[in-house]
Amino acid sequence: MDDDFETRRRLIGQRKSIDDSIRGWADVLALWRLCREAKCMRAHACCGEPRRCFRAHVPLLPESLQVWFDTISAAQQDGASFDEAIEDTLGTIAEDALQRWHIAIAMSDLAARSVTSEDTSNHV
Repeated sequence: MDDDFETRRRLIGQRKSIDDSIRGWADVLALWRLCREAKCMRAHACCGEPRRCFRAHVPLLPESLQVWFDTISAAQQDGASFDEAIEDTLGTIAEDALQRWHIAIAMSDLAARSVTSEDTSNHV
């Protein structure tokens, strides 16, 4: 009985660890920007089920960012450090893909705020 409990506890811990890792990557990739959940948009972070979110939203990312993520993942699975994995993106369409994605998000947010402030100033 104690062995079953310990096995279940260990499996739950592993699932939580995997979910935390997926949620971390979802946040790095700013998948919240593609999510329809209001709580994720407000938090600028994944607040829901990370596995479902990841499966649904990664295919919607720009191709260069998908290549960036695949390159980083493959390099780390081969034992490379994060910095070494980043080096693997140099000279490919993935180079600077994450930075370009975050800039695009910031520009979109600025544009949305500008439109919102114009709408409110027109009603005064």
